[in-house]
Amino acid sequence: MINKNESDLEKGVEILHSEIRIPQSNALRILLLEDSPTDAELNEHLLHKAGINFTSLRVETSAAFVAALDTFRPDIILADYNLPGFGGMAALQIVRHNHPEVPVIMVTGALSDIEAVELIHAGAKDYMLKDRPARLAAAVQRALSSEQGIRARKQAEEKFRKIAESAQDAIIMMGTDQCISFWNPAAERIFGYTAAEAMGQELHALITPAAAHTKFTQAFHHFQESGEGPIVGKVRELTALRKGGEEFPVELSVSATQFGGQWHAVGIVRDITERKQAEAKINEQIDELRRWYEATLGREMRTLELKREINELLAQAGQPPRYLSVAS
Repeated sequence: MINKNESDLEKGVEILHSEIRIPQSNALRILLLEDSPTDAELNEHLLHKAGINFTSLRVETSAAFVAALDTFRPDIILADYNLPGFGGMAALQIVRHNHPEVPVIMVTGALSDIEAVELIHAGAKDYMLKDRPARLAAAVQRALSSEQGIRARKQAEEKFRKIAESAQDAIIMMGTDQCISFWNPAAERIFGYTAAEAMGQELHALITPAAAHTKFTQAFHHFQESGEGPIVGKVRELTALRKGGEEFPVELSVSATQFGGQWHAVGIVRDITERKQAEAKINEQIDELRRWYEATLGREMRTLELKREINELLAQAGQPPRYLSVAS
């Protein structure tokens, strides 16, 4: 059996607010799977005493429990492990299958080491012995803090996924092995490789000209150590390769991010082929205008010189100038 030392009783309530604050304007919904009204009231009293604002619902049958998951929509579940006819393990399996985002804490009178391990492996966030009630509020806080962290990460991942899928620019991530670890739909369109074809491939060998490989490899060694590099945090115009070997101009912006203590590069790549073509056309027009201006200016200068010569000849003949605009 699991033995709890006395320090658990003394420090249980003291760490309640170390990890999370429950908004008082939005009451926490707690589902109690408990056949003893007295035990349920004790748990509620301990949570109120800890300053947690909540509303609760107590059920004791499988049917009522399943219905409450959809109608009451609990934020957390306190389940009696040894409930007659419908134990905590069965309830845990239902929650993990239908509502995996809801944390479950087991409340029990006794629990063996093996049973405790089985509960955690099955997905329980924590467990509490009924003769150690001071741990309840702290366990609730920890479970909610952990679950909120998981939800926040999932939400961030979902936001990133939606942004990446709708982005017009290629978003590519490269791991510490210089291989591609993320490849969005725009990258598929721009480079011609599907995600299945690109993922796991060495990035520079796949989409950069061979002449640039050595320079990129040398810079990457420094990047692995520091997260810094000649193009990190900057925007550069480079030449890239499409599937099939066609070279085309791109605008590249690179940022560095850490995962597991290792630096990864995230690149945003924009195909600037049309922009370069437009720039080339504008430059051609500017060159044509410059040539026309120079030719026109030359003709005007020659005309002015001719008019001056005619005026000089007329002056020598004692006649007035014909072209007063150039008369000196």
